[in-house]
Amino acid sequence: MSEWSTERVVYVASGSGAVLVLTLDLLTGKLSQQAQTHAGQCPSFLAFHPRLPVAYAVDERASSVRSFVIGRAGALQQIGCVDSGGAGPAYISVDRAGTHAFVANYVGGTVAVLAISNSGALEAPRQIVNAGKHPHSVAADLANRQVSVPMLGEDAVLQYAFDPARGRLEPAPVPRTRAPSGTGPRHIAFHPSLPVAYVVHEHSSELTAYAIGDGAFAPLAVCSTLPGGALHPGNTGADVHVAPSGRFAYASNRGHDSIAVFELDARGVPSATTHAATLGKTPRSFGLFADGTRLLVANLDSSSVTTFAIDVVNGALSPLATTSGIPEPFWIGERAGVTSSASAQT
Repeated sequence: MSEWSTERVVYVASGSGAVLVLTLDLLTGKLSQQAQTHAGQCPSFLAFHPRLPVAYAVDERASSVRSFVIGRAGALQQIGCVDSGGAGPAYISVDRAGTHAFVANYVGGTVAVLAISNSGALEAPRQIVNAGKHPHSVAADLANRQVSVPMLGEDAVLQYAFDPARGRLEPAPVPRTRAPSGTGPRHIAFHPSLPVAYVVHEHSSELTAYAIGDGAFAPLAVCSTLPGGALHPGNTGADVHVAPSGRFAYASNRGHDSIAVFELDARGVPSATTHAATLGKTPRSFGLFADGTRLLVANLDSSSVTTFAIDVVNGALSPLATTSGIPEPFWIGERAGVTSSASAQT
């Protein structure tokens, strides 16, 4: 394989019931489908093991989670399917050590902890926590000792102490951080080097930065995800990611159909800089490449994906191409290090 390839493998979780394997041309931004793998009724969210070539997909309609080994050119082969530990799983993440996975069951109101076997396959839930109304995401912090759960239906972010050895969650010393009523905390992302978390709020179209300390969250700043903070009827915040450099954060707007760009200062405090139209409808999910050079937006209601080049100096997004004909892209992302067939032969 060459040191730098012009192609990259991208995965899309599709409402068609499949996980699509696509090749991205980094120069043109165009996507071409290479394969697809059946993944239940509605695989709406994916996660990858940090070390093993394994992917995980929730099926929110069947309340299950499937494990897939990643083969040549990114092809997926199922190696397991287990119960998600509740109804309507909306999110899955893997702890920093790669020993456990966490599932947020949106409809059932639970958070499940699933052990990961030596093969990388998920085992049946070893713990199911009754979190409350509509947990929408779940993720471990950088130290892998605390797990946070944005609760869309309770306007709060829950914190749990995590014991990696036992795979157990316990309420943290400060178990709940309240958000303003009606804001709807949805997705969370962590700064790559600072003790700061970023939560996008679905109902209020806002991004909140929280300082993390002693098991508690303290608000640092609240920014609108809309230009100038102006209201956009029907808009809802959706996804959030932080650049690997730690200098920028991004959040998606469904309705306004845009990606908001935020510059992060030395303390991780965000300030809005610009917006980029997604050139499609309802950007439920977007993926940020591990090298910080590309951002791909899954436009759910237009069945398309738009590829952006990222200016690593100012974080601005420049559209490269929009690929149509990708059915109901609920989620999009890459598994760093996976290459296409053409790349593997060079």
